[in-house]
Amino acid sequence: MIAVSVLSVAIGFIFFDQGLEGKTIGLFITSKNYLYWILLFYIPLFFVRRYLANNMVWVFVHLFVIVGLAYYFFPYKYETGIKGMWGSQFHDYKWFWYFVVMFFGAFVGKNKDKIKLNPIKDFVLCLSCFIGFYSLPAFSKNYLVIAPFQILMLPLLMFFVYYLYKFLSSSHFLMIYQKPKWHFLINVLGGLCLESYLVHKSLFTTSLNGIFPLNLIIIYITVLLTSYVVRSISRIILQTFRKEDYNWKAVFSVTQ
Repeated sequence: MIAVSVLSVAIGFIFFDQGLEGKTIGLFITSKNYLYWILLFYIPLFFVRRYLANNMVWVFVHLFVIVGLAYYFFPYKYETGIKGMWGSQFHDYKWFWYFVVMFFGAFVGKNKDKIKLNPIKDFVLCLSCFIGFYSLPAFSKNYLVIAPFQILMLPLLMFFVYYLYKFLSSSHFLMIYQKPKWHFLINVLGGLCLESYLVHKSLFTTSLNGIFPLNLIIIYITVLLTSYVVRSISRIILQTFRKEDYNWKAVFSVTQ
């Protein structure tokens, strides 16, 4: 799946790239497009999963320290505008945190069988993360003394997704997921998320606004079909470099 994702990103860049929106400085691509960084982060993530799989907690702690040090040297902590944490100046720093998110996803995947849902506790924590994420920037604009703590929005967002994942992985939702029609729909849409992100900007158009709201349906279907083509091409390329014969059923499967 990782190989297919990487190839999909490469194909998307070739045919649907909207520009780097940034610049290259040495080995660091200071770009707004996080997909470039995902490609780079797959490299250290591979070595972490291969050689440090039994020490992931310690790796996680060290990554938090690195992110903290990087943010310590960020010069616009009290800014809430374009130079602030969500402005253009922060792009060089936030990529450190995004690797933490990728690593946390690998950690959760490795320990998914040990993760148990506590409905009340996890709901309170999920809701707290959600409220905290939106409250911090609101208060920061009125009380600049709080502005440096906007960095906490990143772990709040990450843990909100984590607790949401716990709910959606519970037995109740799994029963819904196992129903044929929902299973098929979720697999189709979920399997095309990455490719849809890659191609959607190139397919959006205002030329169909005259037939609103039909234009929304047309564009949505076009994005999904194009995403499916991109993923199929990536699967063909991947199978080309394998010793086995082509598995055309797997290539053109509409699910993951």
